[in-house]
Amino acid sequence: MEELRSEMLEMRDMYMEEDVYQLQELRQQLEQANKACRILQYRLRKAERRSLRVAQTGHVDGELIRTLEHDIRKHNVKYTQG
Repeated sequence: MEELRSEMLEMRDMYMEEDVYQLQELRQQLEQANKACRILQYRLRKAERRSLRVAQTGHVDGELIRTLEHDIRKHNVKYTQG
């Protein structure tokens, strides 16, 4: 009976370790997703400011175009690799 109890405790410990590992993985994924969201929010605000500037001035500057092209290329590389 004691041996069975010992095996049950060992199995419980193994499941708990697995749960802890999965929780750590999920927290890491959540942290990465939060970081990606913050980056995208920053880029969205930046794009909105650019759009507003273009709407107000009617002028699209070369820097804006280069930056947008760079962002597009950068994202295309990430999505084709990831």
